[in-house]
Amino acid sequence: MNKFKFHFILSMFVMLLIGCSEIDNRRNEVMNNNSSAIQINDDNITNALSEEPELIENEFSVFLDFSVDISSDFTVTVTGNTNLPDETKLKLTLVNDSGYEAIGEVSVIDGSFKSGVFSNKGISLESGNYTISVKTLNEQPKSVENDIGVNGEYLIGEFVKSVGSFKIVEKSISFTISIPEEEVEKIELKKKLLLAAGIDGSNYQPLETQDSFEGNSDEEKKWIEENPLQILDIKGEVKGNYIYVSGAVKNRSNTPHSFIKIKVIYTDYEDNVVDTDWTYLDSEELKPNEQKYFEIMTKYRKGMDRFKVEILDYD
Repeated sequence: MNKFKFHFILSMFVMLLIGCSEIDNRRNEVMNNNSSAIQINDDNITNALSEEPELIENEFSVFLDFSVDISSDFTVTVTGNTNLPDETKLKLTLVNDSGYEAIGEVSVIDGSFKSGVFSNKGISLESGNYTISVKTLNEQPKSVENDIGVNGEYLIGEFVKSVGSFKIVEKSISFTISIPEEEVEKIELKKKLLLAAGIDGSNYQPLETQDSFEGNSDEEKKWIEENPLQILDIKGEVKGNYIYVSGAVKNRSNTPHSFIKIKVIYTDYEDNVVDTDWTYLDSEELKPNEQKYFEIMTKYRKGMDRFKVEILDYD
């Protein structure tokens, strides 16, 4: 009986030890699991903090939008809107697939900008695919640098990019010019007339044979006495089946003149006269230093490659 009790008590004691050991193992397992979970959470927090973007105190988020207007004479102007500061300098570059390139510069005024006319030396652009780009210049007025940074470092947005040590805004759009065949011939004729009139297409000038003098030398005074009327701003343009020649007459003398008769002579490339036309200046009297504009409309004829304008008569 005593031996049985001893074995029973010993068995209970062993079972108690095994149970305590399993409890300790489970406790350690739970503690290890908890420690691991806490470590993961710490890593997540650390990563989240390290990935937070660096804030720039004066960030300037840029808005820029513009459009291209193709006129009836197939020249181009660009108009746009932006939140860039007033006086921001923008460079506009127009190119096509054939090697054409034209560059202009504008400034932002009241949140908008508009270019000058892009043309091909004063006449229509050629048919083809074009790309116009608008970008900020590196050097800007002080008032603009205060908002966007000296090197544009405050600029952010879709069209902002880094170029060397600068950040600039640049946006481009593409478009196509398609000139109908019937208009191409007119454009080519207009180009010939401009060249024939001594016009380079970008700046209208008088004919070479009508040079003027500036000053008060005896030679210049004599020239003015012999040629008191000067023809200025000569232009030629083909519209439909007619040629329109326009210009201005200026009285360089000290004497009024009237009944001023203007003649235009049309020739071919070999200086053979094809046709002539004339008109009176629409003015009763042209006083000293006054000028008056005129226009002569002539039906276009084959072979009219050049023209010149002269004063035919006056009182």
